[in-house]
Amino acid sequence: MHGYDGHKNYTLKSGEYCVVRKNHLARYNKEKENDEFEKVILVFDESFLKKFQGRHKTIATKFKSAEAFIRINKNELIPNFIRSLMPYYNGSGKINKTFSDLKQEELILILFQAQPEISGVFFDYGIPEKINLEEFMNRNYKFNVSIERLAYLTE
Repeated sequence: MHGYDGHKNYTLKSGEYCVVRKNHLARYNKEKENDEFEKVILVFDESFLKKFQGRHKTIATKFKSAEAFIRINKNELIPNFIRSLMPYYNGSGKINKTFSDLKQEELILILFQAQPEISGVFFDYGIPEKINLEEFMNRNYKFNVSIERLAYLTE
């Protein structure tokens, strides 16, 4: 998979994992390997993250990097987690709602055990800062973004 955030190109190979930050424009394209491509995407909404943070008394650390794509260090638990999802998929390619929150919580615990500093990415509930609109437009003209999303990012 190749990603681009307007500044930097990223490449993920088979068996590599990343977290994509919210409120960052980015695009990606995927390539088949051996005529196959399989991806797993989990989206953590703010209400789920706040419940998780309250339940686990997790303290968010300031995450130092401003990159949109954050690589996850090699970890044996992640491929095992991915395999554990297969029985929970329903016919539409989504995880059965009964188990969705539980599996998301499991993944966050795995990620925080491997990279505790990443908590600052998940628990950043702030809205984007005001930016220089002209500079933003010149840097991000390559992204096909709705006017509503653009307005939100530039408030």
